[in-house]
Order: sequence, then C-alpha cells, then structure tokens
Amino acid sequence: SSTLEKILPTFEAYVQKSLSEWQAPGVAIAIVKDGQIVYEKGFGVREVDQAEAVDPYTVFPIASLTKNFLVTLICQLVEEGVLDWDKPVKTYLPDFHLSNPDITNEFTIRDLVSHRSGLKAFSGDSFWNLGFRAAEIQECLGQLPFEKTFRQDYGYQNHLFGIASQLVEKVTGQSIPTLFQNRLFKPIGLNHSSAGPINQSQKGLWERIKDWFKKPKHNIATPHHVIGAKTTALPISPLMYTFNGSTGVNSCAHDMGLWMIFHLNNGQINGTQVVSEKQLAQMRTPHVQATNLRPDDIQFPAIRISRVHYGMGWFLGYYGEGSTKVSFLNHMGGFGGVRSLMTLIPEKNLGIVILSNFGSMRVS
Repeated sequence: SSTLEKILPTFEAYVQKSLSEWQAPGVAIAIVKDGQIVYEKGFGVREVDQAEAVDPYTVFPIASLTKNFLVTLICQLVEEGVLDWDKPVKTYLPDFHLSNPDITNEFTIRDLVSHRSGLKAFSGDSFWNLGFRAAEIQECLGQLPFEKTFRQDYGYQNHLFGIASQLVEKVTGQSIPTLFQNRLFKPIGLNHSSAGPINQSQKGLWERIKDWFKKPKHNIATPHHVIGAKTTALPISPLMYTFNGSTGVNSCAHDMGLWMIFHLNNGQINGTQVVSEKQLAQMRTPHVQATNLRPDDIQFPAIRISRVHYGMGWFLGYYGEGSTKVSFLNHMGGFGGVRSLMTLIPEKNLGIVILSNFGSMRVS
C-alpha cells in the first residue's frame, strides 16, 4: 500500500542503523497484511566477512518460535481426539515425574505448554547447555524443587515443551520432524522449513555424501556472537535439536510470512481448515500472567507494553496507549548465536517476523 511505501525508506534505514550499532551480521524480515506478504527482505550477510547476502529464503534456526508450531500440532491432535489438554501427562507418559508427587499426578498437557508449572524459570537449561541428553535432562527436571506456585506463577520452560514433544511422538508413533513436515509445513507450503539438524533432516545418506563432494553453498545463516569486540561466527549448535518440538525448527522469512497468514486466517489455508478455530482459540486464552514488567524490561518494556500473559505457544498482551492500543500475539526465540521475533496484531490482520543470525542480546 502507499502507506507502507512512504514509511519503508525510514524503516530500512532504521534496520541498517540497528545492524551496525549492534554489530549484527544479518536479518530477514517479513510483513503480512490482509492475507498477503506485503514486504519481505534480507539485510546484511549470512556469515561475517563473507559475501553471501541474507534474502527472504535464507534459512535460520528459529529456536523457541518452534514452540508455536508444537502447540499448533497439539491443537490438531486434540481436535482429532488423540490427545486431551486436561488429561494428566502420566496418562500418556507413565514415567513422567516432577519432585512433588501431587503436582505430578495433576500435571496436564495444558500445564506442559503454558509456563505455569511452578518450577523456576529455565529449569534444567544448565544441564542442556552442558550437553546432557534428553533422558538425563528429564531425570534432573524430576528432582528440582518447586520455587513458585503451580498454575499461579509464570516461569518460562524449555524442557517441559521437550516433554510435550516426546509425548506427541509417543502417541502418534512418528517423529516431530515427520509430523511437522506432513501436518504443517506441506499443507501450508512452508517449502524451506524443516525440523532437526539443518541440511540433514530432508536428505538420505547418499544425497548427503553427494553434497559433501559438491560442497554446495546452502542458503543458511550462520549464528554469531560478539566475542571480545568482534562479531564471531559459531557453528549451529546440535543442542538446539535435543528437543525438536521445543527449539528444533529451521525456517526463513518467506515461510514464516505464510505461517503468520495461516494463524491470522484462523487456521485456514486456501479454503482448507488445517487446524480448527476452536483449538486455536485455546492457544490465545491467557493461562498465566507474566508479572512485574518494568519500563526497562528488555523483552516487554512496560513503557509501551501492558497486561502480558502466556497462552499456549503465544505471549498475549497490549501494545501502545489510548486510542492506538492494540492487542498482540507474539513469541521470541533465542539460542547460541540466533534471535527471532514474531508478532501478530489480529485486529489489524497484520504480522511481522524478524529472524537474525546474531545472539548477543535479548529480544524486545
């Protein structure tokens, strides 16, 4: 639209300025409005000191934006009667346990994916970062004390989403990469997206051997951190794929644009209802308040953001003040050397996603 064209030069100058101020190598952005991708563009490079530019099809590990895919998949399985939000996890995974047996017996699928467990935020992440395997992390998680009130207090969790993804794999008999591919990526046309270690997931051994001899240049963004004063490339961490349903998706700005259109269209794509509106509404229902936002909060600055809750796979809140105040759905992702942010404003039928190959900051 003409409004977009007017603001684009200022917007793009702002992006370029941000990249240079943060010493970030690259970023890819997509904006969707009224069912169309109205803007998609890459800025900067896939790897520092290399020439290849970021474009809308450059694949980034999107880390915790994966959680949004997992809950969407669970919505399908609930609609099909395979799962029930409010059945105890033990119904499906008899070995599941937390340190409090009463809480363990009550703990439902809904509790796994709404960050209201009562465990301290990021419980078990230190085991994860040390390279512990999934089973070991779960064992450690089962021994941690509860620091907050079950179902009352917010504490962001990576590994409970990991347990949710294992539960889904167990009841369906299929892996998360296969489920995402067949149930979400294919029907929605996310042709550049995958789950699991990048490059490997879609290829057989013979193809990988041929690739190795060809040494092809894949359109993939390399993660980076600032080390000392220098922006430094890092390998994509295999730890990101310990739990493919929590942090294991790889995608590009174009595909994430299509994903936002799908969610803004309440689960419909080209006239086909891929996920029911009834279940998507569950994702958008506040389950716990993300409390104590301060004006200097890096993630949700209270100067312009208010009433932030977590639903399931979405943060929910309000942006702006007075007559311009709008409600948003969003999620962010961050792991070694990558950061991503996706925000929808349903009442404006608007969405924006930003993917970056830079991880030396929190995401606002």
